[in-house]
Amino acid sequence: MLTTIQATFDKSKLRYVKAVMKKLKLDEDTNVKRISMGQLFNEMTACIIVPEDKLRITLQILIANDIMIYPFDSEYKKVVDEIMRQPKGESYYQKSSIDKASPGIKEPFEKILFEPKISKKVKKSLTEKLDAAVKSIEQKGGPDNMIDNYVKEGNYKAIKNWIQNDPLHNKDAIAKYIQAIRNYIIINKRKGMNNSAYVDTAIQNLSEVVADEEIKAITSENFINIASEAILTLSSEINPESLIDVINLPNVSQKLNVMAAIKLSELIFDNNPLDQNLLALAAKQINKRYLLLSYDVMEPIISEINKIKFNRLIDYITAQRKV
Repeated sequence: MLTTIQATFDKSKLRYVKAVMKKLKLDEDTNVKRISMGQLFNEMTACIIVPEDKLRITLQILIANDIMIYPFDSEYKKVVDEIMRQPKGESYYQKSSIDKASPGIKEPFEKILFEPKISKKVKKSLTEKLDAAVKSIEQKGGPDNMIDNYVKEGNYKAIKNWIQNDPLHNKDAIAKYIQAIRNYIIINKRKGMNNSAYVDTAIQNLSEVVADEEIKAITSENFINIASEAILTLSSEINPESLIDVINLPNVSQKLNVMAAIKLSELIFDNNPLDQNLLALAAKQINKRYLLLSYDVMEPIISEINKIKFNRLIDYITAQRKV
């Protein structure tokens, strides 16, 4: 029997955790079957699937490497707490060896170990691009009217560039940046609902919002959920076939991938007669392996009824591909 371990960590530790997971996968003591990584609420998460008899040793290794474990229930928490009370085992990476190699450096361990270097050529290129962007804005007569127009148009990228490039930007620019994102989502959803020919463009634009790391970091508004809901509405109500594309979308939230699959399952199996064309297309085009990795991450927060709907679609795809 297999069991699941859910680890949570701050995004700043992503590089370090990836390195630990890579070593864990190769560790013969754990016999790890699969590792999925993604975002769960405001934290990053790693879902590790191991045989039940390897659960304790895997937990010991994770805890030794300062990886936080998410307890599913009281019994699971009891095992984790018991291991936490024991002396820590040996970690994969020894911080002392890093300290010796870099005396006096007080950067976080994972940053010292994995921080990439930027060449002088790349730095020069970035500086030239920033200078050109600032000059372009100045030539158009200043930022105030332009930013207001950007807000109305939902052009949050232009406002972001202005904030990054001008240290003396208006103190309200951040608020306008957030309003521009909100407008961008509303505009694209409205255009898609009113014009079926624009649906694919709208979904692509909204997917960029869902994949934007800086937007994910905004805590005052849940733009990722709002944009995801807009994508699901456009797909299911205007162009159901596009749900398959959403399921296969990389670099967005795993929640969107999984909810698109659940929505597709509803459209196919909850209506009579069955849409055989959509069903055949789903069986042929859905990236099942990628979808299951997303599901592993989201399973702890999916309702039982939605799990049934998801599995109904997966079971059909599996059966069809065996034919």
